[in-house]
Amino acid sequence: MAQALCESILGRVRQFDEGAEIASVRRTEEDGSMRVRLLATKADAQGSMLQALRSAWPLASVSQVENLVSGCTETQVLLPDEAEQQELARSIAARSAWQAPLRMMAHALAVVLAITCVQKAVEISSG
Repeated sequence: MAQALCESILGRVRQFDEGAEIASVRRTEEDGSMRVRLLATKADAQGSMLQALRSAWPLASVSQVENLVSGCTETQVLLPDEAEQQELARSIAARSAWQAPLRMMAHALAVVLAITCVQKAVEISSG
């Protein structure tokens, strides 16, 4: 999974900076999240890269960090573990403008389905 994630991130970043490369990949031991750091060669492409990465991975935290050892600014993508991704996705969905009407419609359809099933059961048992 880490290999596929890195290739996908690098493919997205190289749309803006052909010379970009992965500086480091690390899975954190505390929570199992994946951290990928990228080194860009074009300083003017970093804003576009950040926006593209954020739109491609809305559950990830995308930021720029300074590497204190090299002094370079790196783009960091922090993808939470699966459980936290599900929690974030639910939170994003709950804030959606369409969430309440869609939920109400789903409940109404469930009620209609239940009533229809009861009617069919009564028809079958009656006759």
